[in-house]
Amino acid sequence: MNCRKYAVIALLALTTLLHAQDRGTITGQVLDTSGAIVPAAKITLTNPANGQKTTVATDNSGSYTFLSLTAGRYNVLAEKDGFRRAEASNVVVQVSTTSRLDIQMQVGDVQQTIQVESSAPLLQTDRSDLGTVVDNKAIQQLPLFINGGLRSNVAFTSLAPGVAMNLTSDPDTVGGAPRIAGGQSNGASLLVDGAESMSERRNDPQMRVVSAEAVEEFKVQTSAYSAEFGRASNGVLNFTTKSGSNALHGTAMLQLRHEKLNAKGFFWGTTARGESVQRQHVEAASIGGPIFIPKVYDGR
Repeated sequence: MNCRKYAVIALLALTTLLHAQDRGTITGQVLDTSGAIVPAAKITLTNPANGQKTTVATDNSGSYTFLSLTAGRYNVLAEKDGFRRAEASNVVVQVSTTSRLDIQMQVGDVQQTIQVESSAPLLQTDRSDLGTVVDNKAIQQLPLFINGGLRSNVAFTSLAPGVAMNLTSDPDTVGGAPRIAGGQSNGASLLVDGAESMSERRNDPQMRVVSAEAVEEFKVQTSAYSAEFGRASNGVLNFTTKSGSNALHGTAMLQLRHEKLNAKGFFWGTTARGESVQRQHVEAASIGGPIFIPKVYDGR
């Protein structure tokens, strides 16, 4: 019985670890205007997309941390008796990345609020890994690789330094799989929402089950990543899918390829065959929002 209990505990711990691999973190320190630490300050984190709030208190060193955050933008509010409230808006959290927000509080009326500017540091000191985040704007607006197959998210890994790809082949196959930091093809670990998404056949990616519309962003981790990613010998592709919000939202796209829309070739019309047939239609759409069943369930 004890062995079974320990096995269940170990499984739950492993599940928690995997769940956290695509999550981001906000951390920082609260100081006053003289540079002295401010312990026991109340720090409230709010997700404007769904209204979810989380509260922590600064420790004896004035530090605070919010763990396991989905990618997105957050508001952070610091409060303590004898100090003006300090608020930072639009604090960006990215997949498998730590965002640092140090807060300076001013002595004054607690009803007054000062705004804290949040900016990305030039040097990341809270994590050891090297990598590049490909955000949702790039995924939605940059052209996706199409070579007779589906639109492949993996093609965007070529945007990261240290990644080599054969763009004449489908990135979801052996011939087109990325080589990261000089490693072998199909040597990377590909994670979707913290879980492995590689085939058992030959360790090639299985991203065809996740459309470009479903991906929020991903991070290409090239080196120095922590032991939680220890399976990989060739980098980590860490994808996180979109999460819900209180508002309905969606996307739609159409890609049309037809020889009648192309410019004429210089020698077209001078041969018996004429122009070549080049046709491809790709449509995609997505919709998301809260689950709401009147008088039964309200997921907002």
